[in-house]
Amino acid sequence: SFVTATGILTHVATYPTPIEVDASYIHDAVVTFEDPLPTGTTISAVTYEGGALTPTNKVLSGRTAVWLSELATELDRTQGIVGHAGLTLTMTFTIANNATAINTTATIKQVVSNDGFFTWVVIAEESIKLIKAGV
Repeated sequence: SFVTATGILTHVATYPTPIEVDASYIHDAVVTFEDPLPTGTTISAVTYEGGALTPTNKVLSGRTAVWLSELATELDRTQGIVGHAGLTLTMTFTIANNATAINTTATIKQVVSNDGFFTWVVIAEESIKLIKAGV
């Protein structure tokens, strides 16, 4: 998939069936970028299953990774993974304010952990070519 000039990154996460972990596991997603993001880059909008979330507008200049839980105030790592088996969830991120053009690959990994994300297990993964003109 390619990101349009508007910078909207769409990710469809399909959770496996079954998810064989106990209730102590929580989930998040990590987005990694092949190249550091340019000066000024933010995520200006986030949707989850079609509903708008409140973006944190976190500046991602120079970053090569960001956690989904960092991008919207409603998202946190306290939600358990139990009950997600077989679900397909869609989320979007609007990339904005990048001073120079972005041409990189973004990899989004849905992960679970039972130790505060010191270690994690990838349960779904997608790579997307990210192309966006600078502002």
